[in-house]
Parts: sequence; C-alpha cells; structure tokens
Amino acid sequence: MKLLIVTQKVDWTDSDLGFFHNWLIKIAQRVEWVYVICLQKGASALPHNVTVLSLGKEEGASTFKYLTRLYRYTWRLRKEYDHVWVHMNPEYVVLVGWLWRAWHKKVALWYLHKSITPSLRIAEKIVNRIFTASVESFRLPSKKVQVTGHGIDVFEFEKIPVVVADSELKLVSIGRISASKDHKLIITAVAELQKIRPDRKVFLEIVGAPITAADQKYLGVLQDYSKELHLDQMVTFVGGVDQAGVVASLARNQIMVHASVTGSMDKVVLEALAAGRLVVSSSAAYPEAVALGAVHSFIPGDAHNLAQVIDSLVVQNNAAGRVYVKEHHNLEVLIEKIITYFT
Repeated sequence: MKLLIVTQKVDWTDSDLGFFHNWLIKIAQRVEWVYVICLQKGASALPHNVTVLSLGKEEGASTFKYLTRLYRYTWRLRKEYDHVWVHMNPEYVVLVGWLWRAWHKKVALWYLHKSITPSLRIAEKIVNRIFTASVESFRLPSKKVQVTGHGIDVFEFEKIPVVVADSELKLVSIGRISASKDHKLIITAVAELQKIRPDRKVFLEIVGAPITAADQKYLGVLQDYSKELHLDQMVTFVGGVDQAGVVASLARNQIMVHASVTGSMDKVVLEALAAGRLVVSSSAAYPEAVALGAVHSFIPGDAHNLAQVIDSLVVQNNAAGRVYVKEHHNLEVLIEKIITYFT
C-alpha cells in the first residue's frame, strides 16, 4: 500500500509537532511508500520510502503558492498513492477531499481538539473515517469516529531511568505557554508547598514556548509573578524543546504537574506516565488512570489543594502509569489500527 499523508510540519526539532516525525518512521515500516505533503519542512531523517513535499512556508511562500502546490502535488501523484490520511487540518479535506473521493481513495482525518469549526463540519461529511485519541478529543457527533488512543512511543520513554527521591522536590510542567494551561496556579502551588514544608526545597521547571502574542504576554506575567513571590530561583522557564528535550526534562524531574483547563487528554501527561513519573492533574480526562492510581487528582483552580496533593505523595516510580499507557495509548497499537483500516 502507498499512503499520502497531509500534515502541518515535518521537523523533528519542532517543540509542538516534532513527535510526528517518529510517526512517519513507524508508518513507513508498514507500507510500501509514504508521500507527505506538509505546509512546512524542517529537519528530518526519514526512511528511503518517504517522500516529503513542502507547500513552502519555510520559504515564506504566499497563500496562493500554498494552494497551487497543494493541487499540483495532489494531481501529479494521484496514481502513486492508494489512500489519504490528513493529520489535524480539516481545511485540507475541504480543499482537496472531493478529488480524493472522486478518485475512490479512502480518506481519513486525525483530529483532536475541543473546537468544532466550520471546516471540521464540512470535512466530517467528506472523509470516510475520523481517528482521535479519546472521546473528549473529538466533540462533533459522528458515526465515523474511531478512538485509537494517543500514540505514545512507549519504548522511547521506558528508557528513562527510575525516579530518584531526595531532599529536593523537583516538579515539571510541559506544554505550550498559554493561559489555558494555568501555569500561574502551579507557581502559586510552589509557594504553598514552601509554607507547608519550609525545610524542603521545591523546584519547578516549566517547559514550553508561547505561540501567539497573547501567549507571549502571559509568559511575561508568569515571570513577573514568580519574582513577586520570590520564587525566581526555584522556577525555571526552559522554553520550547524537541522530543529529546521532553525526554530529558522528564528524566531529571520527579513529578509532572498538569493544570490545563481545556478538559482534553494531553499527550504530555501520557508521556510522563510512560516515563514512570508521578502525575498530578486537575483534568477529568483520565478516569481510568486515576482509578489505577497512575494519576492523582486535585481540585481545578485550587493551588492550596494542589500543594497538599503533591505534599502527600511519596516520590517513587509510577509503574501503574507505564502499564496504563502501554495498554491504552501505545504508538505501535495506534499505527496498527490506522494501517488495518486502510488495508
């Protein structure tokens, strides 16, 4: 089988979408050839049977050129690929999906976001199948939805050494710098922890980068807030990192703190579980993991309760978390489900 994949970016160094580079490698192992049309191309090291065609964002191309190239690649390769998988961007389905369906190709969309946009509503009518990570990840009612799990490279995170307990408490929060992630609450909880146990040093590593202008402003608020609470020596803003950087950050910290208010299942939480790290989260998206003791809950918006939950934990390896991810969110299983559908 030859598969066309349409995605936003192919760049293993990207802090947001770098993980998809590994997905392409895994898929290439299962099919004859993979053609990839992406909006932007960066650093890559892909197998010989992967052809990447960029629409040219890295060159500063215009929207007109994006569209011209999209239709040119789609038409030129039409006899070279059997089916199409669009990753996260329903706009591509709206633009080209009618051609794929006219050519009798199966068209699938991968989508996980709380937003229900006009383009998503149209794409849902066009595609044959919609893959998503969890029930909460796709909120438009559709009989075409197939829940696959998130797709975590379990082997990559199992290589992380077991957590080490010492006199210092090392916390990490990973993800885009955004008000929706409520980093301010986590910083407040660090101050609360210092009040609960003044004899223990607490450190917080915030890993992630702002994307929008509003995110950049929020980063400044967080930096000022940590100074205001006299925590600037305890709170470190690492910035955006690639997938290797995520692995390294989890390796040097003990507890992952997640305060997102979106209600969706975040990949970084599952990566922390796969790494054997304790996770404290306010999200209701992990009921099975909570029941297993793999994720520890705190009251949303309550920094004092967050501090109490963290303080109650015994720093140790999270074996239940690793089992949960391996059984429910394994990348190998996800790829198998997608390939099985197309074949």
